[in-house]
Amino acid sequence: NSSSQKSLKTAVGQVEKLRKIRIKIDRAIVDTKGGVVMRSIDGSRQYDNTVEARLLRLKPLLRRQIVQLIEK
Repeated sequence: NSSSQKSLKTAVGQVEKLRKIRIKIDRAIVDTKGGVVMRSIDGSRQYDNTVEARLLRLKPLLRRQIVQLIEK
């Protein structure tokens, strides 16, 4: 949404200034409930920090915790 894009542009400007780098914002829409997907210009590195990706990374830990709760 527009407020998210405004926040993103502000954050990007701050990071560019602090790190002395150039960041390009892709106009492609990412289907997510929140977060960002970042990748290097050449595509060799990608970082998915969307809510969905973060939950997937936590899934094994959450499963173990649920099993521990059930076994008590």
